Amino acid sequence: MSIFSDTKILRLHCNQAPESAKVKEFLTLLDFKVDSEFVEFVTHCDGAEGFVSDDNFVQIWSLEDILALNPYYKEIAVCNNLLFFGSDGSNLGFAVDKLTGEFVPADFIDIGTVTPKRIGISFREFLNKL
Repeated sequence: MSIFSDTKILRLHCNQAPESAKVKEFLTLLDFKVDSEFVEFVTHCDGAEGFVSDDNFVQIWSLEDILALNPYYKEIAVCNNLLFFGSDGSNLGFAVDKLTGEFVPADFIDIGTVTPKRIGISFREFLNKL
């Protein structure tokens, strides 16, 4: 079943597809194993946002922002192992752990002092656990 039929995805406002040059640049950044549904989503929606539940807002960044903002804090070692792709619109960032492929939240204020904990092993599970 396509990620675009998931009820959480249907709640998001999805921007138009990114330019093919940005998709190619993004795909070269993926030098680690990552969920195929995540790749499908970000290469078809150049950013998205909305409430995935009554209380949880998600902002998925455009490919241009993903490329520009990674690594997020170059001087903090843990950031080199995370691919940030969005946030809750506030201080909580969302990332893929490059070592495990897991989806993790990371507080932008506490990053480097608190180890991010897994929310999901797939993009679908990540959205459903928010």
